[in-house]
Amino acid sequence: MIPTAQIVGSGLSGMATGVGLRRIGWKVKMFEKKPAKVPRKKEAIVITPAALGGLKIISPKVHDKVVEQGHQLGDYRVKSKTLSTS
Repeated sequence: MIPTAQIVGSGLSGMATGVGLRRIGWKVKMFEKKPAKVPRKKEAIVITPAALGGLKIISPKVHDKVVEQGHQLGDYRVKSKTLSTS
């Protein structure tokens, strides 16, 4: 019997998980509620060093393209809202 996984969320982590499981023979079904979006100018995907290392293991070719075509950020800050739990 082939092992099966259902992955909710097809972001970078979900897709990486799906690819990894398929490579070892799993049947994978992915679910995503948001429609696909074409990035606009000045939008970015931030990939942490750990995630980039994982990408190199999963797909060296894709890793190399990301490094070749991407831009390394120096110092950056993430702005967020503080949400109240009360």
